[in-house]
Amino acid sequence: MTILGVDPGLNKIGYAVLKTEKSMIEFVDAGEFKPSETTLSKKLKSIHDKIKDIIENFKPEVCSIETVFYSKNPKSVILLAHARGVILALLESYGVEVVEYTPMEVKKATVGRGSASKEQVYYMVKKLLNREDLKFEQDTIDALAIALTHVYKIPSSNATSVVKKKETTDAHE
Repeated sequence: MTILGVDPGLNKIGYAVLKTEKSMIEFVDAGEFKPSETTLSKKLKSIHDKIKDIIENFKPEVCSIETVFYSKNPKSVILLAHARGVILALLESYGVEVVEYTPMEVKKATVGRGSASKEQVYYMVKKLLNREDLKFEQDTIDALAIALTHVYKIPSSNATSVVKKKETTDAHE
């Protein structure tokens, strides 16, 4: 199964692609991109185009995406919802199953505690993927953690190993 993990945002989007087969996890690709446009509609179009390219290139069967979380700034939540809406509609148009996880569920699945720090998540993502060489930005690590959450939530999945490492760079911006 090919899993796309997405850490949505309006100004920066992290993504990760993992493949699972039986109890094996394969790191395929990961990165982040930043829409450089200034208007909301142009940023949303940029997000649409990049996610479309990722879907067409990797053909995921499922996408795990982080839910909208409460923020003290309502405007931030609304802007995040715009970006998520574009991503969710695009996934639906390609027939990709969507599964949503809260930040607490992601932390609990990867670290074992829902109150884990970002540093702890980063450390565990590297350990779980057996990729000590990972040098990604936080949004990419979050996308990897979101994808891993789905791997560990799949019924009867005991995924614990990495099939192979694929060298990649963060040049997907």
